[in-house]
Amino acid sequence: MNVLEGDASGRRTRMIVSYVRYLYDKDKMWTSLKRTTEFHQKLRYGLENAEQLLDRFEEVQEQIENLNITEITISEETRKDFEEDFYTIIGKAQNSIIINSISEHSNIQSDVLTTHIKLPTLTLPKFDVMAAFKLIFAVLVLISTVYLVLSWPYAGRKCELGESWMEDCVKCWCSHYGSVSCIILECGNP
Repeated sequence: MNVLEGDASGRRTRMIVSYVRYLYDKDKMWTSLKRTTEFHQKLRYGLENAEQLLDRFEEVQEQIENLNITEITISEETRKDFEEDFYTIIGKAQNSIIINSISEHSNIQSDVLTTHIKLPTLTLPKFDVMAAFKLIFAVLVLISTVYLVLSWPYAGRKCELGESWMEDCVKCWCSHYGSVSCIILECGNP
């Protein structure tokens, strides 16, 4: 291998190093990129190709080291810098892929959990105030009527309809008259 080949491989090494440093400087941009599946598929593909790139870099670097040039110390420092940058970037890319796969998995779970099912519409019955008032009024009238019937001084006598005052007058009122005054006037007369 002559000096010109070494010079060409040195240029390739510098190009690779400058590209890796460019990617390393763009690390801030990586964090701001949207983590889409397309981006991470490209990243996975790039990681697979990065191993081949590292193998090729090591071959070129060995050829440079085999040359008896005084720049070998510079080349070794460049190699160390390149390898550190390379492995740092590869590690960050792998972490990004792992984080994306975890977030995709959690997004799938949250999509499953947030699937909305359309339930039928329930119509509640409307509350009729007058019906409730009539029911409460009728119950109060019945309670007061029963009290009047039980406390009436002529309890035990028969009413006009032939019913026993104590037992059947309330029933008589409910079926025939429908008001407290009817019980008192009709059934309550001794």
